[in-house]
Amino acid sequence: MADKYTEKDDRSSTRRGSDEQVERRKESHDPFNVEAVAPNRLNAVFENPLADIPREQLMVDVTQFCEHFGLMEYIDAFKKGALVSQNPNNTRNLNELSEEDRLILENEYAHK
Repeated sequence: MADKYTEKDDRSSTRRGSDEQVERRKESHDPFNVEAVAPNRLNAVFENPLADIPREQLMVDVTQFCEHFGLMEYIDAFKKGALVSQNPNNTRNLNELSEEDRLILENEYAHK
């Protein structure tokens, strides 16, 4: 499997790219790949890129990211951050968050 964090983006001279390229990008689960968004979805820029990723896959992606960048000592924080980012309105129901984590998030939200 290719490393999605170092792989060069094979952009063509057109903005859309081929249908095959678009499908490959959709399958990569890369939330930062804007070209993977279907051109007829104008509101896609405002959608949460993590919302449709299954929880198990999200945790695999976080682990791979931390391994790749030597951040394993922070993996718990990255996993919590990914879960909160995936569904910010559900922080009270995340078992992974401590009461201190919830207070920090509430403070951040209140002082945006």
